[in-house]
Amino acid sequence: MRSYLQVTGIAGQTISLIFCVMGLVACNYSNRNSEMPAALTEERINQLALESNYESVSAKVITGQCLQCHSAAGGNKGDLNLETYQNVRANLNQIMYRVLEAKDMPRGGLSGDDYALLEMWLSSGAPEKNTLTGPVSVLKGPFNWLAIKDQILKRNCLDCHSSVTPEAGLDLSDYDQFKNNYAKIFDRTFVKQDMPPEPYDGLNASEKQALLKWISQGFPK
Repeated sequence: MRSYLQVTGIAGQTISLIFCVMGLVACNYSNRNSEMPAALTEERINQLALESNYESVSAKVITGQCLQCHSAAGGNKGDLNLETYQNVRANLNQIMYRVLEAKDMPRGGLSGDDYALLEMWLSSGAPEKNTLTGPVSVLKGPFNWLAIKDQILKRNCLDCHSSVTPEAGLDLSDYDQFKNNYAKIFDRTFVKQDMPPEPYDGLNASEKQALLKWISQGFPK
């Protein structure tokens, strides 16, 4: 089952990709060669969250599983080169389709650990860098507006984006304002990753997944 939200621009393309991935990872894995990931413990989620960046994904998945064919030395098979972050990011839709839907790449399939890392990275917005340095708090559903506001926005956003005169005129303590501006919020927090600014740590992987799940469910109150 897949979930899509139709928005415009780069952020919208990324949102569509992420929700497609979120739907695909819940599908039947019986026809793919990759090893189905075991249920993740909180300790493993913390480790994956720390590794959810391009450097780790490249070292643990792309270099060993993809570059034999998709590099200059490998002949750029399929007219696809995955040697740089920019190239990988430009081809995320194709990577998602071949690895998670068609399930025909890589030919030997992914191990459970490699699959879990790739899934975490994609669902976190495929970031180049990860500023997370410590353990994450694993959020538990069900997710509604009150839970999102109290568990995520209060820690990361509301110091600036609330009250009578919020920064950029955006009051994120207000449900309607968040919903009407979610594409912009996604672009700044998942794609550009410049919000929240220092000294705030930014959303951790668990918070990003919870936020994505809530949005994909239609912003339930």
